[in-house]
Amino acid sequence: MTRQITRVVLIVSADAVIGAMLGMLVELAGELPKFPEHGEAPADAIRRVRAPLVCLDCNHDSACEDHAYTAAGQVRSEILLFAHEAGRERLERMARERDVHVLRLPIEPAVLLQRFEEVLAA
Repeated sequence: MTRQITRVVLIVSADAVIGAMLGMLVELAGELPKFPEHGEAPADAIRRVRAPLVCLDCNHDSACEDHAYTAAGQVRSEILLFAHEAGRERLERMARERDVHVLRLPIEPAVLLQRFEEVLAA
């Protein structure tokens, strides 16, 4: 039996390939990935999509700025920070400073779904 898609997940990534691969994992986990439109600021995408969960790439120029967190709070989105291996140290520091959840890549689809459930249940 196939799991129904129940939630939208906004993915804001500095790297189109990483964003697309995370989007594929989101689909495999049974969720619906959405992305910012070309040239759209992360905060504007958050307000437009109004997803319950936003995956923010800490390597994106403006994804981890106050505007994105403010927008997420306005639409009641949970934030899940991620970064590729080179950005792990910054990722951990920002997550502690902002008291948000972290997604460590690479990740298996079942583990990704489990992380979504944990974040949305918090």
